[in-house]
Amino acid sequence: MHLQIVGILLILLGLSHAFFNRFFGWEQELAEVSLLTRRVFFVHNFFIALGVVLGGAVTVFCATALLRPGILSRAVLAGMATFWLCRLLAQFAAYDSAIWRGNRFRTSMHVACSLLWCYVTATYGIACLALGPDRIEQSCARMRSPARGLPASEITPEPARDAAQSSTMGDLWLRSDRSPSRRRPSGYLLPEPGCVRSGSLHDFGPRGGRWHGPL
Repeated sequence: MHLQIVGILLILLGLSHAFFNRFFGWEQELAEVSLLTRRVFFVHNFFIALGVVLGGAVTVFCATALLRPGILSRAVLAGMATFWLCRLLAQFAAYDSAIWRGNRFRTSMHVACSLLWCYVTATYGIACLALGPDRIEQSCARMRSPARGLPASEITPEPARDAAQSSTMGDLWLRSDRSPSRRRPSGYLLPEPGCVRSGSLHDFGPRGGRWHGPL
């Protein structure tokens, strides 16, 4: 719920950048600077607004996914919390008190922005910590696991699995005591003409067969 509220606030904040030029009178104040500096200023303002809107949109429409334990969700939440924490610190470190002190409107905006940055930072930070490091480690183990959806503890190592399969296949071969001359060097009988295929086994020889083996 709080993530979606934060997302809506960020979308509104990003859209409000479209009115900053007229509200702050940037065209008049930047008239004396070079054309390059003026364009860089407006381009940066546009992309800051776009980034804030996109961040808010992801938070609104992907709130459930962000609260699901995983590497990506934790990284996104931690990144957003760090970004807005830096913005909160800049509110006091970059903006001199002489800008807003003595002006009621600017003072109220300073307080409102400070509270907004605190709320946004706390929401992302608490959501990130709520995932828990143990759940993240389990997600990492599942990602490294060769079998999808199974924890590493439930997966049989390749050598052990191959040995088990070999043992099972060996138990399925049935050998006859007759016709020793038709045995392979390994001890198994060679197939004889008249092999009849039935079910999952080959029956060699006339009815009853001399040697059975899996397909």
